[in-house]
Amino acid sequence: MYNIFTIFEMVIKDFKDREVFDKYYDELEYLAVEHFLLYGAFRFLKTDHYQDLMTKSFKFVKDNFKNYKNNRYLKTLGLKNRLFLKTNGPLTLPLWHLYFKNK
Repeated sequence: MYNIFTIFEMVIKDFKDREVFDKYYDELEYLAVEHFLLYGAFRFLKTDHYQDLMTKSFKFVKDNFKNYKNNRYLKTLGLKNRLFLKTNGPLTLPLWHLYFKNK
């Protein structure tokens, strides 16, 4: 599960090297949220390493995409996923971990 961080760093670097990072910024930002804070979180929260993985996820997204909460593609997510993103944070991680670990 930790490989996703290295792989996404490689993707960002490749887009920057090709000078298309700014052109596809919104799409990359959305993919980062999707892979780290949404669908990735669903996987991370099932593990015993969820706190480390989620801490790294929050940091990775914030370091690379500071205004990710305003991404235009997030509006296309279903209500359940939007609510999860709004309520997923350091204070709620143990609750979400319990929920997903038992699923």
